[in-house]
Amino acid sequence: MAPARAAADRGLAIRSAFSDESTQRRYGEVEGFARVACGATHPRRTGELGIVTPGRKSVGKGRERIEVYAAPAGPAA
Repeated sequence: MAPARAAADRGLAIRSAFSDESTQRRYGEVEGFARVACGATHPRRTGELGIVTPGRKSVGKGRERIEVYAAPAGPAA
């Protein structure tokens, strides 16, 4: 199982804080896993993320944007 999926399934706490309060730069952090810039969503636990899918997008010559998409998990089978 992918590390992101395993973290989401565990329902870990997500801490949101400012990396630079004067410029309102926020981040979300799952302790022991990752700290990422705010993506405008504010889940409190990783279990709220549903299905996590990574993606890439070319944004210009020699530049690439890494994106993460989250969708609600389907009903349990």
